[in-house]
Amino acid sequence: MAMGIALQLLFTGLGIGSIYALVALGFVLIYRATNVVNFAQGDFAMLGAFSMVVLCIDMQLPYWLGILITLAAMLVFGALFNFAVTIRCEIAAFSR
Repeated sequence: MAMGIALQLLFTGLGIGSIYALVALGFVLIYRATNVVNFAQGDFAMLGAFSMVVLCIDMQLPYWLGILITLAAMLVFGALFNFAVTIRCEIAAFSR
């Protein structure tokens, strides 16, 4: 195996492993804070990755700009989800 391919596989594996570790850390953090397993978190990570692909590959934006736009979009999406779903569920649970 050529050294270039081995290095490429090494860094690809480190990148994918880091993403898995971040998603797992998010599961643990959310579970410890709320005692509820949030299975939608994987969908949020996929939405962020997909928006990054669309911005950088399809729209051919620079990676730094794609990262900034994706972070801003996911921040807004997470806040809207929190206000639209999570807070309503908490209010309904406390009003019983």
